[in-house]
Amino acid sequence: MTASDLSTAYIDTRDLEPRKDACPFRGCAARLETAPYRRKLLPYCPIHAIRIHANGFVYYYGSDTSSKRKAAMRNIRFERDFFARCAATRGSRRLHAVQIGKLLGGVWHLMRPAP
Repeated sequence: MTASDLSTAYIDTRDLEPRKDACPFRGCAARLETAPYRRKLLPYCPIHAIRIHANGFVYYYGSDTSSKRKAAMRNIRFERDFFARCAATRGSRRLHAVQIGKLLGGVWHLMRPAP
């Protein structure tokens, strides 16, 4: 698998090995870079295209709208068109902000009607 394949690859919990100050993917030895988050910089793995937070990580391809939408859709393996439409109508920011654990645990809670 090439580096570009890894940056778009499907991820599940079997691929993870939480480590301090390193990419959380099992066996990844990438040198971490930084990526912007609000008013600070956070660690970023360029091989897996993830920005690492204190309690998990998010997919990160850039800060523009198209990149955020691509990141939000990365682990969606079923009904991609439905989720893409939902992200467009409810805002990709909400879908993008979901941490990997929530995404892997079930995404249906994101689709509930707005109050």
